[in-house]
This record gives sequence, C-alpha cells and structure tokens, in this order.
Amino acid sequence: MNEKRWEQAGAAAGIATVVLMVLSTFLIPQVPRLDSPTAKFVTWITAHRRGAETAMVLGMFSSGTLVWFVSHLRHVLNRAEGGAEAFAPIVFGSGLVLAAVSALGFVPVTVLALMAGQRGGLTAADAPIVHTLIVTNQVMIAPFVLLAAVFLVSLGAAMIRHELLASWLGLVALVAAALNGVSVVTTMVAGTYNQAALVVGFGGYLAWALVVLIASVQMLRLPEAAREVERPPVFVSARAA
Repeated sequence: MNEKRWEQAGAAAGIATVVLMVLSTFLIPQVPRLDSPTAKFVTWITAHRRGAETAMVLGMFSSGTLVWFVSHLRHVLNRAEGGAEAFAPIVFGSGLVLAAVSALGFVPVTVLALMAGQRGGLTAADAPIVHTLIVTNQVMIAPFVLLAAVFLVSLGAAMIRHELLASWLGLVALVAAALNGVSVVTTMVAGTYNQAALVVGFGGYLAWALVVLIASVQMLRLPEAAREVERPPVFVSARAA
C-alpha cells in the first residue's frame, strides 16, 4: 500500500469513528433526569436493553478506530513538522487517552444491560445500583470533553500553522475546544442533575465529532502526502531560515 492509500485508510478511520460514536449515542433514548425516582432507571434500562447492548458494542469499536485515526494524525503531523515534535505528540497523546476514556465511558451502561438481561431481570432492590451506574455514565462526559478540548486545541493550532488541512478548520477546532472547555465545568458542577448542563456537554461532544468528520473527509479526498511538495516541513524550513 502506497503512502496515499495508507493516509486514506487513516482518514477513513476518522469517519468510522464519528459514525460509530454518533450511532452509539443516539441509538437509545436519553436517560431520565438524574434526580428522577430510582425505579424509573430500572424501567428505562429494561425497556431499552437490546438497544443499549448494540450501542455499547458500536461505541467500543469507535474507540478502536479513534486510536487508528490519531495514529494517522501523528504520522502526518510529524512529517509536516520535519520531526520537530511540536503538536504531533500532543495530538497523539490526547487522542489516545481520549480513546481510552471513551471506551471506559461505555462500561456503566454495558453493565446495566448485562444486569437487565440476567435471569429474573432487575428488581427494585437493584434500583440504587442502577442509579449509581447511570450517574457514573453521565459524569464520564466530563473527562471526555476535557481531553477533546486538549485534542482540538493542539489539532487546531497545527492547522493554523498550515501543518495540516486548512487554517479555517483550525479556527473551527478552537471554537469547538472552547465549547468543550465550558462543558467540563457545567458537567462537573451541575451536570449530574441539570439537563441543560448535559445539553452543553453533548454540544461539545458533537462539535468535536464535527471537526473530526470534516478533517477526515478532507484528508480522504486529498491526502496530505499529495501536498507534501507544496508544503515543506514547517519547523525545519523555519529553522533553516
């Protein structure tokens, strides 16, 4: 496989990540308000157990494709930076941890789905455990959007420096990073019992997904290797000057 095809495979992994994550998010209805009676959560997971199982499987696969995508970004950025290791390691490191946190975020609902599928299903005695797992699932939004913000800032800065894609997308990435930064605070402070704060959290999540999708589609259409001659290594050329 030549360099162009290899880069297209990496870009396709980014598209797959967004598609799988969005499907896993919206395949099942939104959970009840977190200050609802505990019995309501038992009813919710029992009614949507199959959908939850499917959503969690898709979500786990999305974490795997995200690892592929951020590894692809490191390769492209490292070449653009001429081995100077500026933004490439930050994008790579934050992306890897983001993938890990994303995978962990699917665990609470997976546990709930398995509990609901056990013989006899869930009972009223399980309600406190179910409630705790639901709250844990919602709180996991905070570390995700925090790492998404770091990822977007480093990726956006690289774009603005013309190391990757277009500077306008870099500006969009920075705006999305700011939204994710706000959602860290709202999710941690008020998100567990405030529906509006959860909406802000999901807004940051969707903004991250939009940036990844646009970047992936652009790189799939025109791999960075095809523009390597037009854009020599950024930091090497600056150092030589």
